Amino acid sequence: MLSYPCGLSYVRNIRNKAAHNSVILNSITNKSGIILDITRANSLASELVIKAKVSRTVRRKKLSISTIHDITTTLAIYDTFIESETMKERRYKELQELLKRAQREKELYAQNDEIISVYRYFNQITNYLIETL
Repeated sequence: MLSYPCGLSYVRNIRNKAAHNSVILNSITNKSGIILDITRANSLASELVIKAKVSRTVRRKKLSISTIHDITTTLAIYDTFIESETMKERRYKELQELLKRAQREKELYAQNDEIISVYRYFNQITNYLIETL
């Protein structure tokens, strides 16, 4: 089996889900996602959420869900290894736009605390990434 440095296997997981038309959002909450052992959380992902000032409790809960962990690791690797500030700014603005689009139908999700929590988590990380540009 290939060994990927610095968490690239987590990036590969997200890429494979997208390439095979898996619905990523179906596995983004505690009830539907694969729960990981928190000791497996990638250090880059952990560093990112700490810098974004995500609370320890939320950090532990969210990074234990495999899809959230993989997306967070992908964002952390992108932030760490992409040097072009222009490219980063474009991607982070696209992510921010995606989160804004999610707000259009917020009444549908008003009763689902887990989805609201996931939205807040990624919104906090996105805001941090944009602020640090």
